[in-house]
Amino acid sequence: MRPLIPLLLLVSLGLPGAPAPAAQTPAPTAAAPSQADAASPRLERLRQELVRLGRAQRAGDKASDAWRDRLMELNQRQADLDRRMGANRDSLVQMLGALQMFRRDPPPSLLVNPRSAQNAVRAAILIRAVLPELEARRRTYVDEANELNRIRRDAAVAGAALLSAESADAERRARIDQLVAAKTSLEVSGDPDAVRRASAAAAHAGSADELVGNLAHIDAPAAGLRGSLDGIADLRLEAPVHGKLVRRFGGALQRAGEDRRRSTGVAWRTAAAATVLSPADGVVDYAGPIKGAGLVVIVRLKGDFRLVLAGLDRVTATTGSQLASGEPVGQMPAVSGPELLLEVRRGAQPVNPANWLKL
Repeated sequence: MRPLIPLLLLVSLGLPGAPAPAAQTPAPTAAAPSQADAASPRLERLRQELVRLGRAQRAGDKASDAWRDRLMELNQRQADLDRRMGANRDSLVQMLGALQMFRRDPPPSLLVNPRSAQNAVRAAILIRAVLPELEARRRTYVDEANELNRIRRDAAVAGAALLSAESADAERRARIDQLVAAKTSLEVSGDPDAVRRASAAAAHAGSADELVGNLAHIDAPAAGLRGSLDGIADLRLEAPVHGKLVRRFGGALQRAGEDRRRSTGVAWRTAAAATVLSPADGVVDYAGPIKGAGLVVIVRLKGDFRLVLAGLDRVTATTGSQLASGEPVGQMPAVSGPELLLEVRRGAQPVNPANWLKL
């Protein structure tokens, strides 16, 4: 025990003759990224993939519409040709029936009497007149039959192409739904209070106009941006859906007495269950039902500007989420000829979307 005493004294005095005990604190390491930081690249990748799929889906809707229109045209042509061929066939049957009767009861010989000879001449003249017409109708019938076969072949090709396009559309929709679910699970709202305020405002709003006005009042943007088109002078809108433009901004909607309502946006007639895309980058102010307006998506842009998409049957965007231009936000009703309305609002005031959208 005696040799240990000097060593213990040296350690207690902190003299250089004894080695210092190893420190028990861990070595400094780089700070671990937060969950939001780790999710940000994944969110961006998901958003980019959704934009790619959304635009592919819009092109797919266009292709399906084209094949559907082609098939309807071919079916109409086939129906018209069937009617013409039926009329031609009936005429041929009548003419052939008359000739068959003439064969069973031919005119008498010229040596019988002059009256019978006159009938024979008339019959010969009739046959000479009928035979060219009969031959012309036969050729027409053959041409129509060949055309009918071509139409049927084209209709079979169009039907197969339409089935393939619709199958691809269904696969893309399923994939979009998966990515939207993954994005929703990763995305963290920057302002949960704003989401609650938007939901409360929607619950009390009697119309989309009223809701947009309430949201604009809640935001209260800088006075310099309010009411100025310069706030989004660099904005570019893309069509949210493939379809036929059926209404422009300011167009008459209906006439009631001396009052005439005007359109506050632009509208497209779309295919059933068409995918709706975000026309621009922005934040979803609200996505859900509004009294008397069905399902709507309201996207906040710069300053006091908002986009309103109305007429949807299903919404995939969530309130508070970030959207990229071309990202899917919902789906149209699965009925014939649904209409999607797009409005641009400055505060509660409608603005012509043609300022930023090619129509």
